[in-house]
Amino acid sequence: MVETAEELVVDKTRQYVYPSMTKTLGGFKLTVEGGSFTDSEIIVMLGENGTGKTTLIRLLWGDSPDVEVERQTFSVSLKPQTISPKFPGTVRMLLIKQIKQAFMHPQFQTDVLKPMSLDNILDQDVKTLSGGELQRVAIVLALGAFDRSGDLRIYYAH
Repeated sequence: MVETAEELVVDKTRQYVYPSMTKTLGGFKLTVEGGSFTDSEIIVMLGENGTGKTTLIRLLWGDSPDVEVERQTFSVSLKPQTISPKFPGTVRMLLIKQIKQAFMHPQFQTDVLKPMSLDNILDQDVKTLSGGELQRVAIVLALGAFDRSGDLRIYYAH
């Protein structure tokens, strides 16, 4: 049992460290400075196409850098840029099939489903959704794929 709120925060926050790395792909070279982050942070990467965002995520995921370094391998939940729906059913059926545990959890409903405005499309066929609706469903699927066991997972939408 902890005695102060400060101890509780430290107890629940894990730090993840990654080393300096480089990755060369054709004429492109990405240089990554080593760094760290905690599981209580939300980090956003913004940049034009071809600036190395996906390459960085793949390095954290476990791809080999130019020179092997001791590194951690993080789990990554990836939402593709283009989506071609093939699921023969409703959004609700897809979410139950793919992320049932997360979908049924009240906090996931509050923190993810409501802000993503899926309530009004849950009973629509996946194949009839607009591009924007498909993107929202894909984000929910990616977020729902996070392991609830406490392992860090990185969500990346490109």
